[in-house]
Amino acid sequence: MVNQRSDVWEKRWSAMDRILEAGHEPVGSLVADYPRQATLQSLRICLQRFGRTHFDFFKQGLEGKGPIYLEPSPEYPKEYVLSTILQQVAYDLDVVTRAMHQRMSTAMPALGELLNKADRLAYAALEPAIEKHLLPNTTVITYFQKSTSVRLTPYAPVALIGIPFSTIDNPHDLLASPHEIGHYVYRHGVVQSAQHS
Repeated sequence: MVNQRSDVWEKRWSAMDRILEAGHEPVGSLVADYPRQATLQSLRICLQRFGRTHFDFFKQGLEGKGPIYLEPSPEYPKEYVLSTILQQVAYDLDVVTRAMHQRMSTAMPALGELLNKADRLAYAALEPAIEKHLLPNTTVITYFQKSTSVRLTPYAPVALIGIPFSTIDNPHDLLASPHEIGHYVYRHGVVQSAQHS
């Protein structure tokens, strides 16, 4: 019975892996080029690698087959843990795919132009933290969704900032992006040790 369940989880990861792999077309391939294409494709590759190692670590550990044994928990059984990992990878894949599609020329040209401006605004808010060495060199990708939010990506130095669709006619709504960058800096920033004389 355990082997059948393992096969189910491996099949679920395999489906996710195939979808992630499908987005690795080289820049300049049959898929039309779009702004920030190389960054988004690299992000997708990083997500795939992170997802695979994360999934394997917990699956093998919970089955007692990995280098580290993870004690099963009645509160968080293996099924819950693996399901949560797959959901998080799927959520990030959805965001990255949305950001790609919204930048393609088939979308409204105004959307792509606004996303480029939103990227620059959010990066301007991030740049001081990079200059002060609180963060490594990091970039920003914005995408449209229902409200403003930041997506933390532990697998790549990219801040994914969701901006509301309302910014199309009300650019004032973009001003929430620097606030979201603050969340990113708080989560990823490294405080330098102060030297006292």
